Amino acid sequence: MEIQELQSLFARSPRVKALGRMLVDNSPGNITLSGLCASSAPMVFSAVGSACPQAFSKPFLFILDDEEQAGYFYNDLNQILTGGNTQDNFNTNAVCFLPSSFRRAVKYGQRDAANEILRTDTLTRLSTGRTPLLAVTYPSAMTELVVSKQQLNTNTLPLSKGQNIDIRDVHKKLFDLGFRRTDYVYEPGQFALRGSLIDVYSFSCEHPYRIDFFGDEIDSLRTFDVENQLSIDKLPEIQIVSQLTSSSEQCESLLTFLPQDTIIVTRDMTFLKQEIQRIWDEGFGMSAQISSTDENNPLDKLQTLCNPDTFNQQITNFKTILTGNYNQPDIQSYTDAKSNLKFNISPQPVFHKNFDLLTTELKKYQEEKYKIYILADSQKQTDRLESIFVDIKAGIRFIPVSRTLHSGFIDHDSKIVIFTDHQIFD
Repeated sequence: MEIQELQSLFARSPRVKALGRMLVDNSPGNITLSGLCASSAPMVFSAVGSACPQAFSKPFLFILDDEEQAGYFYNDLNQILTGGNTQDNFNTNAVCFLPSSFRRAVKYGQRDAANEILRTDTLTRLSTGRTPLLAVTYPSAMTELVVSKQQLNTNTLPLSKGQNIDIRDVHKKLFDLGFRRTDYVYEPGQFALRGSLIDVYSFSCEHPYRIDFFGDEIDSLRTFDVENQLSIDKLPEIQIVSQLTSSSEQCESLLTFLPQDTIIVTRDMTFLKQEIQRIWDEGFGMSAQISSTDENNPLDKLQTLCNPDTFNQQITNFKTILTGNYNQPDIQSYTDAKSNLKFNISPQPVFHKNFDLLTTELKKYQEEKYKIYILADSQKQTDRLESIFVDIKAGIRFIPVSRTLHSGFIDHDSKIVIFTDHQIFD
């Protein structure tokens, strides 16, 4: 069984359908979801796209508590939604990650070139306004100012398959954008011209592009591997972006940059605001100021970070979904919500390879008519588990699922058990 089939099962849930209707509703008001845990949140939001495709006509920005949680959430969304298949109402470029430009913490001021490429890629996708689009980020990435849409458009060369354009015009435009001509491309900012081919390494993609011309028409667009020169993906269109070096006058907050109909999803709005304030208060340390040699991107928090007061005001302009478990009725962000949905989900227990304990747990759910699914990236793992159950005469029946998530869970309303192999064998 493929993991996308699990998504279809969750799409039948009355709560998932209700969430889809809330998202399509354009009236103001926030939404709270309680009871979500483990990897159930990415599963629920993925299922919304199947249950109510119109809900994905708006972009989503998922703000996790930190970089690690954001990475897990991003990988789970990718596994469920784009796991090798393009679905009817989805595409493989819809899930993207917006990291911080800095290694470790913002205050150390150590820029990460790979992360800057990912940021530019996500900003480019957001600027197009195309959906579906699910962007995943975290507070230290949120607090960084971004280049304005106008400046991004000025630094972007869009090309599409079948487009009529002279190869010499593309050559000139790349020079104008600051790209350097080389024999072979191996890092962002370079391009190479060989006959009817142009190889160009954009600052918005982890792999370089190969543009193949037939006369004055673009015949094909592909990404390729720098090491072996082999093609990776064929593309209908590309956005070539030059290095974004902007003064503070050309920068704006991410919330200004986002499309106005973006839906923001976060666990706890109070925590998010506190993190934005903390990062602002820390600013850049003295060692970061001394080691900085980039005159175009000075390490001045006024020119680099979003003011917390600005952030707090701007975020009220967006429809927000809160996924934290609120037990205190006086929490303002909870009581201000227009709609509340409660899920009855619990996390996968810890077994530490104790198969007797695992058997007892699964037998309990099996007797209560739960469907049991065990997720693994390798079929050998589920075969191994099945052999163990046979050896100990457990009598457990489960459905193996190709591809896994970060952490398993049990949905008691839908009577579905989703366990991951790595948590069982950990």
